[in-house]
Amino acid sequence: MKRLMNLLIVFMISLIDLTVTTVLYSHGNQFNDTFSYAFSMFSFSRSTFDVWSLVIVRTSVIMGIVIGAIWGKQDASAKIQSKLYFTIGLSCIFSIFTLVKLLCVSENETLMGDKWFWALFGWTLFADTCVIFQWRAVGNVKYDASHHTLLINADTDGFEDKHLQNDDNNDSGNGKEKAGKERNGAANR
Repeated sequence: MKRLMNLLIVFMISLIDLTVTTVLYSHGNQFNDTFSYAFSMFSFSRSTFDVWSLVIVRTSVIMGIVIGAIWGKQDASAKIQSKLYFTIGLSCIFSIFTLVKLLCVSENETLMGDKWFWALFGWTLFADTCVIFQWRAVGNVKYDASHHTLLINADTDGFEDKHLQNDDNNDSGNGKEKAGKERNGAANR
């Protein structure tokens, strides 16, 4: 349950990032006007649409690893932790892009005086850094194999599988070797 709560928290942080970035980009309640202008009159040096589009990539990456951690329970943690440098690189690329965007937009005096732009700029740099911590949080979630696993298309409830796993984990060897030793012991008597 703790595992799912950790994944749910990371999922919610990602949704909060998407919501806050969208509100800051659309200047609060001017959602339709902002996006329609961005699509029709896009200019790299005057628009912040591409800064907003970074949230789509951030959210997609985080949602992907959360879904991967839910589905690939045993392998996900190790795989996610091994790709931490990828996330650090991605975060650095996003931050550098945001700073380059600031340099390009700095010629536009109306944007430089806009509080929504500065809030979006600051939030984007903060969210780019948070991706690393979200990635680590998902990578640190461990799968507890002692809990009952849901078996799909199975005729049993999993009791036999657990019994065989317990025999496999004994120090005396697996179940086949144990049965063979019992037969040899009976033959020697």
